[in-house]
Amino acid sequence: SRPWLSDALRAHHGKFRAVFVGANKGYGLASLLSSLAPSLKVSPSSWGVSLRKLEARLACGWCRDCLEIEEEYEEDVSTMIEVDLVEPLGANVGLLAGCLRDHGFVEKDLWTKGSATVRLLQMALGRTAGKATFPALAAGEEVGEVCDGTCDVSQFAGRFEKEPRFEEVRVETLDGIVDEKVDYLSLDVEGQDPLVLDGGAETVKKA
Repeated sequence: SRPWLSDALRAHHGKFRAVFVGANKGYGLASLLSSLAPSLKVSPSSWGVSLRKLEARLACGWCRDCLEIEEEYEEDVSTMIEVDLVEPLGANVGLLAGCLRDHGFVEKDLWTKGSATVRLLQMALGRTAGKATFPALAAGEEVGEVCDGTCDVSQFAGRFEKEPRFEEVRVETLDGIVDEKVDYLSLDVEGQDPLVLDGGAETVKKA
């Protein structure tokens, strides 16, 4: 269980700024909102329901996120919540958008509901800006492998929707997408954490 994390998050009042790098299926966002703003009616279990509606693979996540027991809070503690969801796989960005819509978020330039604003960014983060090639896996799959030179299709066998396909993904730096203090930074990038942090030194200094 993670009650310590909820307690730590709820000790912060006022505006809350979070960045999830490697957002995958969005359970981190669901957990954050259930802690900071229970009035939004977003939780890991409700997120799992939306993912199953969208026919995501591994809808409950490798860590069984949809079954996570969260503390139940009655009052919101944040007056404004701003979240960046950074995810390189196009199919997963589609899942994230579908889950936000299913939870009553409205898309304009950003996704908004009540006190929460979510920016959905299809990209990867690294030490420098540029481009990278990723396998275009099925919705709900997670990937940490970047193709360096030649992509080995066999290592992704069974994880594509249909035929093997690869997509070129924009790469930015953490400092390049964030220009203010971050209260909560989550990295789920399959061991590529040093590259993200090297490109986010100023962000980490201010955090």
